[in-house]
Amino acid sequence: MSLPQIVNRRRGYLLCRTIKLPIDREVMSPTIERSVEKSKYEKNEERACLALCQPEETILELGGGLGYISASLRKNSRAARIVVCEANPALIPYMERVYGLNDLKGIELRHCVALPTRSESLAPFYIREDMWASSLDENVAPYVRSILVPTISWAHLLDEVRPTALVIDIEGGEVDILPLDLGPIRRIVVELHPTYYGQVKEREIIDGLIGRGFRVREDLSHRTVWALER
Repeated sequence: MSLPQIVNRRRGYLLCRTIKLPIDREVMSPTIERSVEKSKYEKNEERACLALCQPEETILELGGGLGYISASLRKNSRAARIVVCEANPALIPYMERVYGLNDLKGIELRHCVALPTRSESLAPFYIREDMWASSLDENVAPYVRSILVPTISWAHLLDEVRPTALVIDIEGGEVDILPLDLGPIRRIVVELHPTYYGQVKEREIIDGLIGRGFRVREDLSHRTVWALER
C-alpha cells in the first residue's frame, strides 16, 4: 500500500480533485475506489459541467452517483439551484455525507427515477456491484439484486424544477429522456452508453438534439461524454 493510500484510510476519505469522498465499501466498489483515488472519477463530466454551466443556473442532475458532480458544482460554480435525482437508496445517505464532509448546503436531493410517463408509482431498479452500472435495464449486465424505486414523470419534473441545465448519466435511460420536450433547458452534459444500444442510436440522440437547436461543444466533449448548448 502506498503512502497516499495509508493517509487516505487513516483520515477516512479520498480527495478527488477538490471534493472529499468518504471511504465506504458498502457503496464504493474496489473499481470505483481506484478511480476516485487516481482522481479519474467523473473527470470529463466535471470539466464539461464547470465550463458549460452559467452563473445563476438551475441545474437538474439525473443519476447522482456518489454526489461528486453536484458537490463540485455547488463548490465551484455559482449555480442558483441544484436538484439531484438518484434511484439507488443506498446512495442517498452517502451523498448527504459527501455534502456534509465538504461543508456544502443548498443541494436538493431526491430519491426517485424519472420516466417518460409515470404509469406506476414504483419501478424495478437493478443494483450492480459497481454502483455506476446500476440501472432500470435488467439485461445489460448481471445484477446483485433488484429493488422498487419511486418514479416521477419527466413532464412533471421539468415543470416543477424548470431547469436551465441538465446533467444526465443514467446508464442507457437517456435514450428515453433526451428525445422528450426539454422545456427551458439550454445546456446539457450527458454520458451516453453506446455499449448498451450501439453507435447508431448514439448518433441518433445527438442528431436529435442538434435538430432542436443544440450545438455540440467539441472542446468539452470527450469519448462518450457530450456537452451541448443552445
